[in-house]
Amino acid sequence: MIAIDTIRLTLDDPVLVAVSAGPETRWGYHQFPKLSTLPTGELLLTLNVSADDDLEYGQPSPAYVSRDEGRTWGEYSSEPGLTVSHSPVSAVERGEYLCTPFPRALDVRDLVMPPPVGSWSAYGEVRLYRLEECPAEVQEYLSRLAALRWKPGHVWRAEDIAWDTRGLLARSFAGALSRTSFQYPLFRAEGGLFYPEYVTNYLLPDGSLPKGMAVHLMASTDNGHSFQRMGLIAYDPQGQDNLSETAIARNVRGELVCVIRRADQRQKPMAISFSEDMGRTWSPYRDLHNFGVLPHLCLLDNGVLVLAFGRPGVRLSFSADGEGREWTNPYPLLAGDAGDVTAHTCGYTSLVPLGGDRFLIAYSDFRHRAEDGSQRKAICVREVRVCRVAR
Repeated sequence: MIAIDTIRLTLDDPVLVAVSAGPETRWGYHQFPKLSTLPTGELLLTLNVSADDDLEYGQPSPAYVSRDEGRTWGEYSSEPGLTVSHSPVSAVERGEYLCTPFPRALDVRDLVMPPPVGSWSAYGEVRLYRLEECPAEVQEYLSRLAALRWKPGHVWRAEDIAWDTRGLLARSFAGALSRTSFQYPLFRAEGGLFYPEYVTNYLLPDGSLPKGMAVHLMASTDNGHSFQRMGLIAYDPQGQDNLSETAIARNVRGELVCVIRRADQRQKPMAISFSEDMGRTWSPYRDLHNFGVLPHLCLLDNGVLVLAFGRPGVRLSFSADGEGREWTNPYPLLAGDAGDVTAHTCGYTSLVPLGGDRFLIAYSDFRHRAEDGSQRKAICVREVRVCRVAR
């Protein structure tokens, strides 16, 4: 048992789910795990086995299924669309489930694009275009999301989700134009389905062009058949923060909590913001911890709010009172090196609550040793139990 402030953790041993076939040092390959719960109650784990490149994504990858809450895993091949990396399955309304397989970006290098109306720098130049001025291929690509839907008594079936294009700005990077997909499970609450969106760029509420990435809350009132822009969660008017990778949860007070990545080429604290009116308005964001990529939030049945993030390493932090305004010091589930943040793990994690005080976390371990002694990339899951104790 591990004590952190008023939290006590019990950690099961890591369960090895998958190991790279040989020594693997390329970035993007055999990493980025994602956990989901299937309609059958089984757990699904996907990972990426290609370059971290928008033009390389969108293809089925190895996937694994567990029928015993993550203690053992076998290969999954029932529905190829569910095996695309970065593509969690969401439980939506009326007993249905929804997945938007992560799409391959649109290659616009051979298209006649209009003059860009804006740009910023994030690992290189990002260009913005007014959607209505773009070629038909671009307008079609950004107006819909390819999805798979499961209904009780049915198999998975393909459909298109209509996406709000009012004020949309097409964004390209290195010749690749990307559209969104749901890289986090959809958040379900009264009034519909919600998603904090950062891949799609829009004009700001006053009609001006953004100087960097912003986070908008998207909402669906028709069980995920269409999504409309509901409001602005976070934006830096100075253009210094490119906000991305957005986790959302409801705290014990019923507020929405959103934790956002701010890091790009530089290590930065994550951002956190709150909404008291179900996402219509949000508090100015403030710093949270000293670093973090791909944060994940999970409110346990016992009222503890869990935050997972990484790079360097894999970290867990807890809000003991479940409100999300005070957090424990990060616990290093997997150590990392602040001087070489990609040496030990990709830092991308995924959480699934198991009920009560338990949750499962998936992560990558780049320093795993195979039976022959060689260093391999591994995908692991670990059960964690959390309880509160009095000061």
